[in-house]
Amino acid sequence: MDPVLKQLQELRNTAGAELEAAAQKVRALDKMIADYQASLAKVKSATQGDLFSALPRGRAERAEYVARMMDAAEQLILAARRPMTRTELLEALTAKGFHVEGGDASKVLGTNLWRSKRFESLKGIGYWPKSAPLPAAFADAERRPSMLG
Repeated sequence: MDPVLKQLQELRNTAGAELEAAAQKVRALDKMIADYQASLAKVKSATQGDLFSALPRGRAERAEYVARMMDAAEQLILAARRPMTRTELLEALTAKGFHVEGGDASKVLGTNLWRSKRFESLKGIGYWPKSAPLPAAFADAERRPSMLG
């Protein structure tokens, strides 16, 4: 075979292989871009549209929202049949779609539990609704009185 023709064919084969590798890279990058755009859309939806637009703005709306959240907290505790900590309640309420605003959401939730006057705090154990009899297993738990009465 002619040496020039052979060299040209080898160059074409090399260029073809490089082109295929580049095409694979482009396809991989296109997928990464699409996945990232989808992730951004989800974050934007969760932080702007779905979540914060649903949060109450006025004082009365916030009070109603917190009251619904306290109802849900009571239901969660009673369903668990044991006192629950703020952290456990926060996770469960978040899973139900509630949002607690603040730098320390667990502490904010605890404040709301106290202010509602519907729960008692059992030292080192968690919160229990005042509307239900305390399970016998927790009868000896130290009850922390609320300063709010």
